[in-house]
Amino acid sequence: ENNAGMLAGGGGWLAVLGFYLFSWRRVGKDPKAGIIIPRYTAPDGYSPAALRYIWRRKYDSGCFSAALVNLAVKGELNIRRSDGWLNRMFSVKRTPEQGGKYTLAPGEQVLLDRLLGHRKTRLKFENKNHSKIRSALKNHKRSLVSDFGQRYFSLNGSVLRRGVVLSILTALLMFVFSRYAGAYMAVVIAMLVITNVLFFRWMEAPTMHGRKLLDHIEGLRLYLGEAERPDLERQKEPLATFEEFEKQLPYAVALDCASTWVDRFESELARLQEAGQLKHRGWYSSQGDLSSSGITS
Repeated sequence: ENNAGMLAGGGGWLAVLGFYLFSWRRVGKDPKAGIIIPRYTAPDGYSPAALRYIWRRKYDSGCFSAALVNLAVKGELNIRRSDGWLNRMFSVKRTPEQGGKYTLAPGEQVLLDRLLGHRKTRLKFENKNHSKIRSALKNHKRSLVSDFGQRYFSLNGSVLRRGVVLSILTALLMFVFSRYAGAYMAVVIAMLVITNVLFFRWMEAPTMHGRKLLDHIEGLRLYLGEAERPDLERQKEPLATFEEFEKQLPYAVALDCASTWVDRFESELARLQEAGQLKHRGWYSSQGDLSSSGITS
C-alpha cells in the first residue's frame, strides 16, 4: 500500500507538471513582441501610473510616485522635499488655486481624494500618517486593477483551477493508498505547492491588445531612457523645452527613466534656475536644485 501511495504521489505530481507545461505552451507564453521604435508620446488615455501597472504587471510604489508627480505637474498639488541630517522628508499639499485645468484619470482622482481630501495643511510622509497613506495606496491600486486588470492580461484561471484540482486529487490518493504520512508524502505535497505557485505566476500572459501596448511602452522608454541617441532619431524628437520636460517627467518616473530624463535637461534646468523662472513652477519645491538627485529621489 505504501508503494501504491508513492506511485500515486510521484505519478500525480508528474501529471500536474505535464498538464501545466502543456497548458503554458498553448496559452501561457507571451505573444511575440513587435518591432520596437522610439515613441515620443504616451498612448492616449493612459495615465503614468496605469502604464507602469501594465508594464510591471503589478501595483508597486512606482505607480504611487508616478501618480503623485503627474498630479503635481497638472497643478493639483505641490511636492516639497526637505533635507535633514539623516534623511529626506517629502510632503504634499493641495493647490486648488492652480488645479482643475486638466481632466484627471479615475485612479488619480481617487488617490488625490483619499490622500488629501479637503485638507488645507501639508501632509508629511512619516510614520504618524502611515494609515492614511496606506489607505490611499490601497484605493489607488483597486482603481488601477479595476480599469486595467483584465483587458491587457489573461490570468488563464480555468487552467489554474484544473491544476489545483489535480494537485488535490494527487494528495488525496496518497492518503488513501498510504498507511502513514511519511517524509515522502511531505516532499510530494511541497513539490505540488511549489509547482502551483510558480505556474500561477507563469500562466499570466498579455493579450494581443496588451502586447501592442507593451510595445508602445518600450518605444516610449527608448525615448525617455536613452541618453545617447543617433543623430537621425534626435532630429525627430520634440524640442528639449521645459514644457516637454514637465509633460514627460511623470512617464519617466513610471517607466524607471527619471534620472536619464532629468539629466538630459540639466543645462535647461540650470538656466531656468539661474533666471529664477523655476520658482513660478508651483508643483515642486526643495532646499536644493531641480536635479536628478533631487526630484527623482
